Amino acid sequence: MAITIRFSGIPEDLIFEVGSRTEYVNAVYEAWKYTRVGVQAMTCLVECPENLPQEWATVPDMAVPPYWGNMVELYRQWPQVVECAKRLEDLSSIVEESRFIEGIIELPDGGVPPRQGVVVPFVRAIK
Repeated sequence: MAITIRFSGIPEDLIFEVGSRTEYVNAVYEAWKYTRVGVQAMTCLVECPENLPQEWATVPDMAVPPYWGNMVELYRQWPQVVECAKRLEDLSSIVEESRFIEGIIELPDGGVPPRQGVVVPFVRAIK
């Protein structure tokens, strides 16, 4: 399973496709070459499937330390990256399946559904 990732603190167009722990560690090594001075840790972002509203999701509770001297820690982070990608895939399949649930409507381009009927203010409704 190939996972597309990128890191905070480096140019956004620098993305990596990784499929193993070793490829992830190599991506971290490459990413640290492009970090700004003074960066202590980076955040790992996983690309979201196309049917989700955001483009990238942050791997929760994970800070990517510098490559040098932290190789064991980086190898231990790989399962978190995989788990985040799996959760995004699960969420994507739920969103895909929910399109067919009766009663869900698509919003018009303006983002506000057309109002039908009279809207009664809350104060009037409790009298």
